[in-house]
Amino acid sequence: MSNILKQHRLYFLLLAVYILWGVALLFFISKGDEILFFSQHRTSFWDGFFKTTTRYGEAFPYLVMVIVFLLTKQHTKAWAILFLSLIITLLSFLSKMLFKQPRPAKYFESLHRFEEVNWINGVDIYYGLNSFPSGHTMSAFAVSTFLVLCLSKKGWSEIVFFSLALFVAVSRVYLAHHFLQDILMGAFLGTLVSVGLYISFFRHNRNRNEA
Repeated sequence: MSNILKQHRLYFLLLAVYILWGVALLFFISKGDEILFFSQHRTSFWDGFFKTTTRYGEAFPYLVMVIVFLLTKQHTKAWAILFLSLIITLLSFLSKMLFKQPRPAKYFESLHRFEEVNWINGVDIYYGLNSFPSGHTMSAFAVSTFLVLCLSKKGWSEIVFFSLALFVAVSRVYLAHHFLQDILMGAFLGTLVSVGLYISFFRHNRNRNEA
């Protein structure tokens, strides 16, 4: 674990800054303030940008990664990605069922403040009790972390993949689907699962090859 942190210190430094900054911000704002902030600063450009970038937290990146790894004959990594997608899906579902936190729409509706939010045309409004944690953010950080750990080149690639995951996290708040605490926990869990799977999966594979 310590070797991974040293080898990819830039990526994990960016992650630590993001999480620590977000946790600190929670002490200075009320729940929902982040939703209202973005609601008051919407533009057509950012609407389109976040509608697009949020898809990095869906199934498409996993499919692309599996195909790329199979075409480059990296079968172990392809299997690892499949396992990662299954674990993230299951963890997201179970954690949402456990915490049962209201989505922003349901939260503002319960406070009779629904009309204060500038909801985006063409974006679904969710009223369920499945806000915490953010599954999209969890998935995005799991994918980015796994890719960073797999790539030998560091530096700019770490910044790119962190930025992609961060865009997904911000998009979930911008689109009024999640609160700040949802995306912070999603990032933490996604990263933790990805690092844990990478270590266990490739350590097992290495030990099997050495046997």
